Amino acid sequence: RSIPFKVVYLVGMNDGEYPGTFQRPGFDLIDKKRELCDWSKRNEDKYLFLESILSARKKLFISYTGQSIKDNREIPPSVLVSELLDYLNMAYSVGDGKSIHDHVVIKHPLQPFSKRYFTGEKRIFSYSMENFCAAAKSVSEKKENLPLIRHELMAKGKNFNMDQQFKDISVDDLSFFFANPSRFIVKNILNSDLGVDNYSAAETREPFDLDFLEQYLIKDELLSFFVEQQGDVVRKEQDELSFFHALKASGRLPHGKMGYAEFKKNEIEVKEFAANLGPYIIDRINGNFEVKIIAPGSDANVEPGSGISVKAVFNNLFDSGQVFFRCAKIKPKDILHAWFYHLLFNLMPDYKKERITLLFGIDGSMKFSPMERDAALTELAKMVSLFRQGLNLPLSFFPDTSFAFAEAVIDKNKKDLDALKAAEKKWYSGFYNRGENEDIYIKACFGEDLPETEEFKDNALNVFELILKTWEELDH
Repeated sequence: RSIPFKVVYLVGMNDGEYPGTFQRPGFDLIDKKRELCDWSKRNEDKYLFLESILSARKKLFISYTGQSIKDNREIPPSVLVSELLDYLNMAYSVGDGKSIHDHVVIKHPLQPFSKRYFTGEKRIFSYSMENFCAAAKSVSEKKENLPLIRHELMAKGKNFNMDQQFKDISVDDLSFFFANPSRFIVKNILNSDLGVDNYSAAETREPFDLDFLEQYLIKDELLSFFVEQQGDVVRKEQDELSFFHALKASGRLPHGKMGYAEFKKNEIEVKEFAANLGPYIIDRINGNFEVKIIAPGSDANVEPGSGISVKAVFNNLFDSGQVFFRCAKIKPKDILHAWFYHLLFNLMPDYKKERITLLFGIDGSMKFSPMERDAALTELAKMVSLFRQGLNLPLSFFPDTSFAFAEAVIDKNKKDLDALKAAEKKWYSGFYNRGENEDIYIKACFGEDLPETEEFKDNALNVFELILKTWEELDH
């Protein structure tokens, strides 16, 4: 209480925890008609906080949890501490130009063995020999994390050695490259998988439910099943049960009624998706539709290898246009896959129908309108140029992160700093998402920190600018 002490500590002054809350019972009539001087837990805590401040003669320490352990976001202190800080800001100033908030608030490291406790900072220090030894060891053993590929694989001015291997590529090769350029150069140029493909963890549990990947694979097979048998209701009903038994026999469904329940849950979602998709894939256009385009360069002397040819075979042509679909949320790599096919689609000769490309996912759909041949050829040349750069040195392009940056700049008119903050949400892992920097190939080539370079910004805008400016959302 109000007994003076030289030093007073107030620990755990967290938001929502102090002042405390008191739930009165429903039969408490005092709470329905409050009078002056009625007892209040909240007011009592406020008074106790004031008494604690008055009791401190030399030092007053107040601590609170300032950052979330889940997503590292900042957490404010108790409202009483915030009010105290506001009062200090209004009543006092510091001569060195700092605000009073920076002068009185100390942000501690997460671990007690952080090197900051032992580097001579006046306000942050520790006397723990055990933590000092741990900090010294962590600093002495810390090595610089160098990127896997630090220099160009082919020297400038020399023949492009990959010309023969990648002289003719398919549009699927282009899609696979832009889905993860770091993985492409490591696997195809260095002929390494970094040990990822050689590792397979044995399943040690019985399946009682399906994870997201297992659900997606089953829904993908179900969607193919419904698309193939579209319109054949009798055959669909006959084969549907057989499809379930085959899936169950493969061991991919939980046992018993739980397996059937999981199957029906995914089946309902796929049927709804297929019903929305149905009107766009009624009449398939059969025939041998393919195109092979030699991507030009701005200057063949400056950019050798501009004669790389890109081939596409079109298997998804319908009366409504070229249609791509996935029973999943649309991701930037899906958009790029459809976009590359759209470019080649508009370069295919002797096609009489309208050259529209449609992309469907469970969270929406989009449309790419017909393009002029010169515009499609210029865009394709730009993509092939980036492809060539990515064979020589890891390309600073990451579909999710780069898309977030480009979308913030083009659609939301944000400046570079704000756009990079939007990109960081895709680059770093959060409580509900896995960041792109967790990919082993990206981490090997670029490390854990987002490469906030001009190259990263330019690549993001070069790839996604025309896409973001030309796509249209469909209502269905």
